[in-house]
Amino acid sequence: PTADLSRPSRTLRWSLAAAGIALAAAWAWLSAAAAVPICDAVVNGQVVEVTAPISGQLVISDKGVVGTLVRSGDVLGTIRNQEIDPSHRDRLTNSRSANENRLRSTEESLRRAQLEHDLVTRELSSQPLAPVPGAAPDPRLRLRDEIAIRLVELGIVRDDLRLRQAEVEAELAREQRRLDEQRAQEVVASRSGLVYRVSSDLNMAAGKVAFSIIDEATIVLDGAIPAEHPLQARETVAVRLGGTVFTAQMLEDDPYVLRDLARDIAVPSGHRRILMKSDSGAIQLAQQFGATARVAVTGNQPGLLSRLTLQLRF
Repeated sequence: PTADLSRPSRTLRWSLAAAGIALAAAWAWLSAAAAVPICDAVVNGQVVEVTAPISGQLVISDKGVVGTLVRSGDVLGTIRNQEIDPSHRDRLTNSRSANENRLRSTEESLRRAQLEHDLVTRELSSQPLAPVPGAAPDPRLRLRDEIAIRLVELGIVRDDLRLRQAEVEAELAREQRRLDEQRAQEVVASRSGLVYRVSSDLNMAAGKVAFSIIDEATIVLDGAIPAEHPLQARETVAVRLGGTVFTAQMLEDDPYVLRDLARDIAVPSGHRRILMKSDSGAIQLAQQFGATARVAVTGNQPGLLSRLTLQLRF
């Protein structure tokens, strides 16, 4: 029988074709990897601390639970203090009562003195006496003058007591407001964002950190790319977070921003850290804080084949 030499030739051709396709796929994959690096990035943000306005026991509200999205002005909790000292208020209350008693007594003395003065004045007016040469002056004249002096003195005392009464009332009102504020006061979110941490010790001192909030306005994607990649600020990257794909922009390097971020990421050797901000209307990244996203650095416009391969990698 005659040997069929065409079968090995076809097998060889198919093998060479398969090898060529594999090489082309590998080249496309490597080309895409070189042209469009893909890295992981963490949803990160800056922490804003909300401190206790007074000392006392912290009662956490529904809005103050870790992982809750809050708006600026939301009540995160209430601090209640049952150990306030009312002694100063009590002293002011006693001072007010004593001053009221003195004022009433002075006003009564002033009223009686005025009646006495009016009586003497009427008597002198109704019984005019003809002056007698060498006679002593009418004692009622002297009495009238003494009463007039007393009226002036009592009026001054009364005015001073009224002024003091107004001052004590104002101070007592301020002290009562202070005690009310010390007895219970709300802890309010200063920024919109995500409740990240709550103090484990609910027995608060004034000024102690009660809540930590991830500021929604500072939410970024935090990742690392090869150090030699030419990505610059304001260039666009593609982001896949869960089932959502959106775009983001590279931010300027800012060591202060990096320092204040809630999470720190490991930067591999030969890479540099980058921060990215999602474009307006993409998604509410605050809800995804701590999640890992895939980032394709597409800022250098990859070719068609690289873009097709990118879809497989991304």
